[in-house]
Amino acid sequence: MKKLSKEEVRDRKLALYEKVQAGNVTIGQATREMRKIVGMTQKEYAEKVLGIFPRVLMDIENDKGNPTLETLQKIAGPFGLRVGFVKSGGVITETNPVRTTLQKTLQKNHLGQFIYPPP
Repeated sequence: MKKLSKEEVRDRKLALYEKVQAGNVTIGQATREMRKIVGMTQKEYAEKVLGIFPRVLMDIENDKGNPTLETLQKIAGPFGLRVGFVKSGGVITETNPVRTTLQKTLQKNHLGQFIYPPP
């Protein structure tokens, strides 16, 4: 897989965050894009970065997986994101639009909450 320049990495991260903000990306699509941004195959990313089986990553990227909270944290971590749970109907004090959109996506998929940036 081709290694991206720093500018390409920055641009693709911004594009990913814009898609997330608009609600136009699933957890699987976001995960795939994160992997492509770092320029790794599924096998490399699963084993070297996430510490999971490649098949698990493939299922997540295809929106067929049922990842654990631990796995979601491993996926979010390299991009400065964190996953957690929030009380239903809780008040969000963070106004970061990326965080809010990620949270809505995760809640829609019953997966928890991305907290950006990590404390």
